[in-house]
Amino acid sequence: MLSFLRPAPDATKKVPPERVARSYRWHQTGVIVALCIGYIGYYIIRLIFTTEQNDIMRQYGFTTAEVGLVLSCFGMATGSLSSLWEP
Repeated sequence: MLSFLRPAPDATKKVPPERVARSYRWHQTGVIVALCIGYIGYYIIRLIFTTEQNDIMRQYGFTTAEVGLVLSCFGMATGSLSSLWEP
């Protein structure tokens, strides 16, 4: 197995019980902020790619099928990301 895929060893230093809720809330907020920033960045890139696809095709020699493949990947990523937000 690749070393970076191995599970981490058990922690030797535990978080004190009185700080567990605060630490959990801090990490939970960090994950939400990171997800929001990532989704905003993804959405902006998708919009730019959609509006500039003709120039990209001319500049890099992409075919319509290749651009369609990229746009369909954006669609699948949007679907999978939006499923994260469902309760």
